[in-house]
Amino acid sequence: MLTTTPNSWVVSQREMLTARSWQFFTDDEGLEYVVMVEKFIERDDVPVNDSYVRAKVLFQVCLFKQSKEDPQNKCEWTFITVMDIGGWVPQWVMDWLIKLAPDSVAKEMESGYAQLQAMRNNHNNNQ
Repeated sequence: MLTTTPNSWVVSQREMLTARSWQFFTDDEGLEYVVMVEKFIERDDVPVNDSYVRAKVLFQVCLFKQSKEDPQNKCEWTFITVMDIGGWVPQWVMDWLIKLAPDSVAKEMESGYAQLQAMRNNHNNNQ
């Protein structure tokens, strides 16, 4: 998946090329959870675009687990990522982005919820 960041006057735009894998599980209590792992890849058919700095997701894992309190409407998630953003970014920008990251990731997860539900349903139908 090739992802790009919006244009900014402060820092150069970034692009990331990653491979992502999902695995679905059910725990002993019957709660479903999903583990997503993502990492940087290089591909000859997706050369570096000179208009961007290529950031590298060195390791990323997300764990989504149904909530015990309300498993149909809520989930708990853990998000861990290690990345080389490439190039230089001022410290104040990094501090600002780190504060925004949880909200940004939450919005991305919300928009991808329907896709995750479809994947889960497909997984359940193929068992």
